Amino acid sequence: MAIESVGVVANADKPNTRDIIRRILLSGERLGFSVVIEAEVADALGCRSLGVASEELSKRAELIVACGGDGTILRAARITMGAPRPILGVNLGRLGFLAEASPEKLEQALEEINRGDFVTEPRMTLTATVVGTGETVHALNDITIAKSNQSRIISLEMREAGNWVNTYIGDGLILATPTGSTGYALAAGGPIVKPLAELIVAAPICPHSLTVRPIVFPDEAVLDIRVAGAAESVILLTADGQPTVPLPSGEEVRVRRGAKDVQLVRLASSSYYDTLRQKLHWGLDKNLR
Repeated sequence: MAIESVGVVANADKPNTRDIIRRILLSGERLGFSVVIEAEVADALGCRSLGVASEELSKRAELIVACGGDGTILRAARITMGAPRPILGVNLGRLGFLAEASPEKLEQALEEINRGDFVTEPRMTLTATVVGTGETVHALNDITIAKSNQSRIISLEMREAGNWVNTYIGDGLILATPTGSTGYALAAGGPIVKPLAELIVAAPICPHSLTVRPIVFPDEAVLDIRVAGAAESVILLTADGQPTVPLPSGEEVRVRRGAKDVQLVRLASSSYYDTLRQKLHWGLDKNLR
């Protein structure tokens, strides 16, 4: 079934964003779909007539095209989390683990989607609630509780279903989804998890013990993390590296699976393992280049 409407979320600071959007508009004329653009981006690029408010994109578009790096795709996920739409990531950044298409293959990707040669992959999300205030944040990649730029270590006590798991002494703790396993959690020594798995990875950040390792929980786990020792430190709760909530000593955060998944486009012509090999340079000896 042919698509009828496309919404664009983009990083206007990327030098090739204007050209990418021009090509999306030309594809729309050729394939028969309309295009609306996030208002701030439309204003920045001089196409204000196509702009709509971010919260309106899901209502106006069947498909969201996110043009930028992983941060832009994560922003598209936050914008559409209330009313999920398939998201096609076009990588204008460096690594781009979440992106399904390169700029060179943009038209090919849109043609495949228009023919129906794609699937939407439901990617689980996480929700973190600050118990003392009720403030809630949502993430596709990860929830992080960590110190700010101070050099002091902090102490975080984690429980699962009321059972004490561990008290982490170090720089903080990452709770990642399978989608986020190739992000910050990977840098902290966590495992790579296939995106359609349903689980939560807890990866400590610079733990003050060589025996403290990442641990994997089932997706139905409810994890309570208490700031146990950080009287003189500034502790921050972040979701996908964006919303920041300060946490005082003694505060508790409850992390669980989010109520709604994010829908990411997987083209018929691509494979997750291709992405891993390409992005992580598996099987390549750079010294032989």
